[in-house]
Amino acid sequence: MTLTQLKYLVAVAETGHFAEAAQRCGVTQPTLSMQLQKLERSLGIVLFDRRKKPVEPTEAGATLVAQARRVLHECARLEGLAQEARGTVTGELRLGILPTLAPYLLPLVVPRFLRRYPGVHLRVREATTAQLIGELVGNGLDLGLASDHEPHAALLSQPLFREPFVAFLAPEHRLAPHREIPTSALHVSDMWLLSEGHCLRDQTLRLCRGGELACGTRRSLHFESGNLQTLVKLVKQSGGMTLLPLLATLDLSDGERRTYVRPLVPTPQREVWALTSRTSAQRPLFRAFITTVLEALPENLAAL
Repeated sequence: MTLTQLKYLVAVAETGHFAEAAQRCGVTQPTLSMQLQKLERSLGIVLFDRRKKPVEPTEAGATLVAQARRVLHECARLEGLAQEARGTVTGELRLGILPTLAPYLLPLVVPRFLRRYPGVHLRVREATTAQLIGELVGNGLDLGLASDHEPHAALLSQPLFREPFVAFLAPEHRLAPHREIPTSALHVSDMWLLSEGHCLRDQTLRLCRGGELACGTRRSLHFESGNLQTLVKLVKQSGGMTLLPLLATLDLSDGERRTYVRPLVPTPQREVWALTSRTSAQRPLFRAFITTVLEALPENLAAL
């Protein structure tokens, strides 16, 4: 039994496909399949039910996958401790990030981070806050960037920055004549919302009058999206309004800002936090990535 075999075992369990697992591990599918067959022979058990699509671990295989994750995690901790002693930053960083943050923050951070640390392989996945916490606790992620979260005993959290919200509304909207929009004037009935599970949806609803039950009562179309850009297009094409975090407005033209964007008073904000497992092995990588995030922030965002 080798660590490489355990890595292949976990990759197949997570992807459900031998080809995808091989691609993730940087080997050919025959190489990965051969190593897993060797592992099955040495253990004397079948690890995967290959008749199912996607493939699934057998009952015995699922037990070994869980143990393999723990073994690989402890090996990563050893490497992390060695990196700290050497003062180097290399390895893989599995990052989870909110879909309302990823398209706007990552282009500012990732190129700078990878230029500075070419020995790091960065794997990024978008997920809601609840999903991020579950993956961090289960060692499926190394680092999460989240907002509006409850403290968790298994996680360490570090505040990063505050991000204001702005109103994005159609020119014919009832509030468009205002140069600044009072939050007391917001009503959920003419607000395009993200779908349930997104913390930005919950933050928007807390600001609005009317409550969630009123949502959509003034429009013939009631639509909820998991994508902020879809909401932006709905406002442009169908009217109404939505709330955007400030980073989501950076790519707008000056004309679009004048037409569609209004500040809110008082200014609502969200806090963005970095979350890691208390037992995580990748402390040097965390510090390097978080430092890069703070360096890349626009000047109008307040670091915490």
